[in-house]
Amino acid sequence: MGSPAMNFQFLQPWHAFLPREGGHVISLFGGGGKTSLLAAWSQVYRTEHVSVAVTTTTRTEPLAWPDAVRNWSDLQSGAPEPGEEVVFVRQGVHSDGKWRGLSPTQVDNLNRLWTDRLLLVEADGSSGRPVKLHRKNEPVWPIHNSLAVAVMGLAAIGKPLNEVLHRHGTLATPFGPAVADETILSWDHLFQLLTGESGYLARIPADVPPVLVLTQLKELEDSLGLFEFLHRVISETDVPIVVLCELGTDQPRFRTAYRTSAEEQNRARS
Repeated sequence: MGSPAMNFQFLQPWHAFLPREGGHVISLFGGGGKTSLLAAWSQVYRTEHVSVAVTTTTRTEPLAWPDAVRNWSDLQSGAPEPGEEVVFVRQGVHSDGKWRGLSPTQVDNLNRLWTDRLLLVEADGSSGRPVKLHRKNEPVWPIHNSLAVAVMGLAAIGKPLNEVLHRHGTLATPFGPAVADETILSWDHLFQLLTGESGYLARIPADVPPVLVLTQLKELEDSLGLFEFLHRVISETDVPIVVLCELGTDQPRFRTAYRTSAEEQNRARS
């Protein structure tokens, strides 16, 4: 079987799809480096002098990259100081040192309080695994979302499920009633995790535009498999934009593929 005809093009610049106006809420969920992705996207906004507030609806490790950290209980003190382009808002600190996140209602109130800021929200965790199975109450979505960003780590490809899939063995998978721990995660498994009945896309609230981000690009050896997976996602799902990235360096690298029309595909081939 030959390679599928390309049904996408690459966006220039890669971040052109990101909203810039205050009041937008971008929520990330999944695994494979969400916190690093939030840091990289915050830097994009910083270079464009777009102010952002970052938070989580779960919890996160202490971060070194925000300009300022605010506790929810102290927000009556007003807006961030000039120059604080990236502010992290937390509920407080857990006994283990992790930062507590906000409730969906608090995220909504924060959006109303800082109308000139764009919100970036980490909506679930994956215990450091590149992919995950979601409980019924996950992700913990803000009340209003402009984009729902599903994050999947490509380091999962070619590895045993029990090493890379968070909650494997405790929650049902979309692969069938019983899947052995040593089963190697394939591109088909990844697609089922994305599109299955309880998969990533099924978790996104109705009418919220989806974006897929595939991280850990450097750890992937199967470039042909990636090309075919990208074609399949754009052809068979409602996801119009897929971001490919490597976050494990001082200079993160990104490419953004977007769905093209038949007319655009014909022009590209001519």
